[in-house]
Amino acid sequence: VQTGTTVAISTTGNHTVAYYSVDNAGNIEAPHTVYAALDITAPTTSDNAPSGWQSSAFNVTLTPTEVNQSGYNHTSYVVDGGSVQNGTTVAITTHGNHSIIYYSVDNAGNQESNKTGYAALDLNPPIITINAPADASIIFAQGLTYEVDIATDESATIKYSINGSANTTLCTSCTSAIYNISIGSYGPRQLIITAIDQFGLESSNTSTFDYIKDLNNNSIDDNTEITNASGDVDGDGLNNSLDTVNGNETSISNNLAD
Repeated sequence: VQTGTTVAISTTGNHTVAYYSVDNAGNIEAPHTVYAALDITAPTTSDNAPSGWQSSAFNVTLTPTEVNQSGYNHTSYVVDGGSVQNGTTVAITTHGNHSIIYYSVDNAGNQESNKTGYAALDLNPPIITINAPADASIIFAQGLTYEVDIATDESATIKYSINGSANTTLCTSCTSAIYNISIGSYGPRQLIITAIDQFGLESSNTSTFDYIKDLNNNSIDDNTEITNASGDVDGDGLNNSLDTVNGNETSISNNLAD
């Protein structure tokens, strides 16, 4: 029993307060009872987003838990930075690894801290980038082995074909492939890269290039300069067509001057 006219309510719960007053003659009034409810604890929410990529549209369920007296009010969520929506079911219907930020609020206005879940849906085949050989490039080489540089935007099995040859696997469950491959022969070459993801979605990309035997130990790279000169380039009275790479002659053809 405490004496006073102020009752501090500072802990969560529905508190019972019984009280009475006494006058100077010692008369005690009949006790009164009131209830004082305080909720200072926010709800907690969980999600059932599946781990890993899924191959068809699905729902993520948000489950709020409110253990205190005020009761659950609502759950809000935001998908991929979009607008705030209320509800406990999040529909995942488009391709991508989607972020879901969510929280719940109780009837006392307590809001839990934001939580984040991820829901990945794969509806598109891999995107393939052929870094080397570049399309429409000219490659000078002294052998029939060439290092290809391939990248994909998701884990996939990567295969290649040269000029219609059967597919050869470079790697499985990978997002990049830097491998030496057999070009087959010199001349015009067509490299077809195929990528197949875990759900069987398949795509391909093509690089067409000229693979030329290099007699002067030249190679095409970012610092290689290919030039062509025509006319009487060597002063012999003949019309010439001269190709050079980094200043080194690679081929010259002569015609009688007119």
